[in-house]
Amino acid sequence: MKKIELMKLIKENRVVIKNLMLCDSRMKIVEWVGKNEPVESADLVSKNKCSTQNASTTLSALYKMGWLTREERLHPSGGLMYLYSATKL
Repeated sequence: MKKIELMKLIKENRVVIKNLMLCDSRMKIVEWVGKNEPVESADLVSKNKCSTQNASTTLSALYKMGWLTREERLHPSGGLMYLYSATKL
């Protein structure tokens, strides 16, 4: 795609593009999920040394943006858990 074509596409779809844009750290998470799927928030906690809340919030946001898909499962403790995979592009 030529630069001018991309510029036109951005101009015509700037709101949608803005809503899909990711910072580098979130793009790395999407790529990591794609290589390690399915993953749960505990996997991201181990990888990034972040809190469970932060991992859950990040994965949920990427899911809501369409970058990830998720499947609901019963956790051995009796609650719900989500398994995330990268959206196939």
